[in-house]
Amino acid sequence: MKPIVLKIILTITVLLFGFLIIEFVFDRDLIHEAGDIELIIMDENQEVLFHEILPYEENKSFFDILNERFTLTCANQFYQPDNTCSFKFNVMGQENHVVFGIKSEDFEVMTDWDNTFLNIEIYDGENFIDANQGFDMIELDKVDKIRIVIDDAR
Repeated sequence: MKPIVLKIILTITVLLFGFLIIEFVFDRDLIHEAGDIELIIMDENQEVLFHEILPYEENKSFFDILNERFTLTCANQFYQPDNTCSFKFNVMGQENHVVFGIKSEDFEVMTDWDNTFLNIEIYDGENFIDANQGFDMIELDKVDKIRIVIDDAR
């Protein structure tokens, strides 16, 4: 009977420790102060559709900035287009939108997610590199320029 109790206690301890690591190591307050970000949006032919510097407020995500400025089409829980962008995917306690398309009065970029997707690229001071975070998780106070490009999913 004691080995089972010990296993249960160890399992609960490990799970609690893992939860605490996720909760305290991953900073959920992505923006500590207001600022601005240079945003470039390109189509599949590398044509620049949008290029402006956008201001952001404290504790706003990159998704919030886009959602305030543009009409977004996101994925719902079945990866079907959803114009409300009300669904967030939850991976290891981190919530993130999946954006299929961005529209304004002047342009529209739309992907199908089977063949194309919106690739977020961050300027590292010399080059644009693929972001390893989604629209909700980019730490804007550490980035000067972001480029969104339609990329081939193959």
